[in-house]
Amino acid sequence: MKKIGLSIFFLLLTIAPTLIFKSKETRFATNNEVEILKKIDSVKIEIRDDNYKISLGKKHLVSNDKVEIENFIKSNLEYMRNSKIYIIGSSETTFSKTKPIFDVLKKYDLMNFKLVTN
Repeated sequence: MKKIGLSIFFLLLTIAPTLIFKSKETRFATNNEVEILKKIDSVKIEIRDDNYKISLGKKHLVSNDKVEIENFIKSNLEYMRNSKIYIIGSSETTFSKTKPIFDVLKKYDLMNFKLVTN
């Protein structure tokens, strides 16, 4: 029993640095996600429960309005074309929730994105 407890303890020590604190819950980040969050020159589109967050370097937009999201992407089109785009959502995110983002990216021919689940 002590061996199992020690194994779990050491496992937690090795993955503790990748903890991400998010609102009221704590979750473990995948190694992929940690690398993405470190990349400053990439575009991150987070699909949240009640809105979307787009991060372009030091610029950020948090909105659930499709027109506002489209205008933000349109005004930063050149930056987005030269960057890697990551769409980050939970494993429970539905297609209908991501469809507005896909539509805007398709409209501006920004289909070079990767989907990442957290």
